[in-house]
Amino acid sequence: MALMLLDTYGLVYRAFFALPGLTTSRGEPINAVYGFTMMLNKLIADEKPTHVLAAFDKGMPVERVSLFADYKAQRRAMPDELRGQFALVRRVLQTYRIPVVEIEDKRRTTSSRRSRVKPKSPVNRRSWSQAISICCKSLTNARRSS
Repeated sequence: MALMLLDTYGLVYRAFFALPGLTTSRGEPINAVYGFTMMLNKLIADEKPTHVLAAFDKGMPVERVSLFADYKAQRRAMPDELRGQFALVRRVLQTYRIPVVEIEDKRRTTSSRRSRVKPKSPVNRRSWSQAISICCKSLTNARRSS
C-alpha cells in the first residue's frame, strides 16, 4: 500500500504562478485549478498510490501569530485571483474522491498506519518535509535542470 499526501496549498500556489492569465470563457481565473489538476493526474499516474489524501494548512492560531509578529512577515498576501480558485480545487478533489484533511491531522494519519501504509508526499516546503516521519518518501515535482 502507498498513501500519497498532497501539499495542496503548495501545489495550487505553484500552478497559479506557472500558468498566469488562464481564464474561463466568463473571464474567471482558472489557472491554479487547471495546473493543480494536471499535476494531480501526473502524480497519480507516475506514483500509483493506493490512497490519496489532500492536506491543507490549518494555519497558526491567532495567539501564536501575535507572539511571533515576524512570522510570515515577508510573504505577500494571497492574490485575489488565487483565493477564489480554492473552492474549485476542493471540487476537483471531491470529484476524484480524495479526502481532505487539515495539516495537523497528517502526522496522526501517517503514524497510525505506519505498519501497513508507506506514505509518499509531494512537498515543496521545508515545514512539510520536517513534519513527515522517517517512514515516508518525500516527492517533489520541481523541474530538473540539465
